[in-house]
Amino acid sequence: MQELSSFPPQSNGLSPDELEAIKAVTAATISLNSAIQHLSQVLQRRHQEQALLPLEEAAEQLVGVSRDMLLDRIRDGRFKYGVHYVNSSDGERPTYLVKLAAVRAWFDKPPEKRSLRTAK
Repeated sequence: MQELSSFPPQSNGLSPDELEAIKAVTAATISLNSAIQHLSQVLQRRHQEQALLPLEEAAEQLVGVSRDMLLDRIRDGRFKYGVHYVNSSDGERPTYLVKLAAVRAWFDKPPEKRSLRTAK
């Protein structure tokens, strides 16, 4: 990319004020493009956090958490249906999808403040 100090390469009869305005617009465009790229990344992460993921994919996203650990917390009632997970199955065998943001928030709490087991 061209340095701002060398833009535009020729003055083409432009006044110093016009050249300065072009430099300012160019700098603002570069800054705006950077801000748009950052916003796009933030929104993409937010979308991923709100997505429903299969247990395997959720476990990959959560450091130190396994598929079995997630399944245990679903089965013993520590994760709440509709808050932390849903069952997308129409059959007898459940197909659990995890709400990554809710599960991450649950694990972020100190152990003594997490929901207690409710299963028998």
